[in-house]
Amino acid sequence: MFNLLMMNTKPLILVFFAFLLANTSIQAQKAFSQEAGVILGPIQFRGDYGLAGESETNYGNLGFGFGVVHYINFAYNQRRGSYVRASEYLKDHFKIRSEINFFTAKLNHFGKIKDDQIADPTQANTLDEMEGDARVFEIGTGFEYFPLSIVDFELGYTRFAPYAGFNVHYATYNSNSSSSLGDLDIAQQEGDEDILFGTFIGGLDNTGGSTYSLVFNAGTRYRIGETSDLLIDFRFIYYGTDLLDGLEPVGPQNQDNDWITWLNVGYIYYFDL
Repeated sequence: MFNLLMMNTKPLILVFFAFLLANTSIQAQKAFSQEAGVILGPIQFRGDYGLAGESETNYGNLGFGFGVVHYINFAYNQRRGSYVRASEYLKDHFKIRSEINFFTAKLNHFGKIKDDQIADPTQANTLDEMEGDARVFEIGTGFEYFPLSIVDFELGYTRFAPYAGFNVHYATYNSNSSSSLGDLDIAQQEGDEDILFGTFIGGLDNTGGSTYSLVFNAGTRYRIGETSDLLIDFRFIYYGTDLLDGLEPVGPQNQDNDWITWLNVGYIYYFDL
């Protein structure tokens, strides 16, 4: 399944790196500079494994994320070899960010839905013996807003540069749900609630697919050198599907699509300063 996921996303990877190479080749004629870096850290997967809002579910269904980021920085005019004036507000407070990210998570059922709210022990056992995993690959672009001057930060007048941002991504995903009790796909076809929890019959789909994601993030950079920063960043990523984890429970309790929260740290390098 991982190979299938990567096969679907290879064209996106090629487009992303072609974009970076094209920018690099013409940057001497452009009134901006470029930055690139890597980000990584733990994720919380918020889907249909466990009961939404419970801490046991939130902190049980953890995973990992990795990303490559690229920035267009308008504060430094590479063509002139100088920084913009303070009056050029947009250039001194905004950057364009493009990135590719990969997420993976192991998933289990936790919380009251399994422990307290099911009178039938057979049904509770179907959740006990069920597990899954999800993998997401996404690519997109957006902006970051820096309330403090980017120029002041890059000249070393301040050590921290807080920011907030918004991106729109194209995402491909793949998942796998399994059970020690038997084949879940066959159980769904036969309506076998001794193997597959009743709410998931008609709502299990491990075929994968593609969707969009909306990425809201906030964090800060910390200056460690003339051409490099460290950052810490928190993200909320909302997806346009409820099948990121392969489950779409049948019933009125299923009100939200899947989403991810991501706490990451990273390193950013400035190419043109």
